[in-house]
Amino acid sequence: MIKQKPLLIFAFILLFSGCASVAIQVVDSEGKPIDALELELLNNEGNTIAIAAPEGGGIYKISKNDISSDSFFVAIKSTEEYFPLEKRLSTSDKSNKLKLEDRMTAIVGYVLSDTEDTTPLGNCRVSTLPETIEATTDNTGKFLLKSEQFEEIQYTVFISKTNYMEGSTTFTPHDNEVDTLYQAIFLKPILKEKIKIDGTGITVPFGA
Repeated sequence: MIKQKPLLIFAFILLFSGCASVAIQVVDSEGKPIDALELELLNNEGNTIAIAAPEGGGIYKISKNDISSDSFFVAIKSTEEYFPLEKRLSTSDKSNKLKLEDRMTAIVGYVLSDTEDTTPLGNCRVSTLPETIEATTDNTGKFLLKSEQFEEIQYTVFISKTNYMEGSTTFTPHDNEVDTLYQAIFLKPILKEKIKIDGTGITVPFGA
């Protein structure tokens, strides 16, 4: 009996390792679980290795036997309700959660300083004409305009920021698609110069 114990332990380890899996929860923009999807496990070349079916509560499980490293790629194809998603996850994370964005018409763009270093400009106010929705650029200069009000007509995007001249561009959105402006919007800084009046220095915007 003593000699059989190592065999039993080895069999238990094989059984346990064969059942080990990574759980991933998929939710919508409001945090509600989504079950009616297929979650694909991808290799580094982007090929599908395995497909995980829903197990309820938005949970999808991938066998660790299908994962060859500490991290892995998963992908969810686009549906009529949600945009597609591809993301790298880690097997060491206790909680892997994917949030899908509701499918609607959106535009993505970038705002840079019209200077030699073309610095990304954050905290810029972004608006459209005809009026739809307003947004603010992040610290990478990126903005996202997402609205159900968009139609497939031409819009003008206006960018404004303190101490910079206003910039603009035009675009035509496509229904239920995310369009990216391939050319960044550059804002010229307002140059200032000092002029002397009766011996005092006054700073005024250049060209005023």
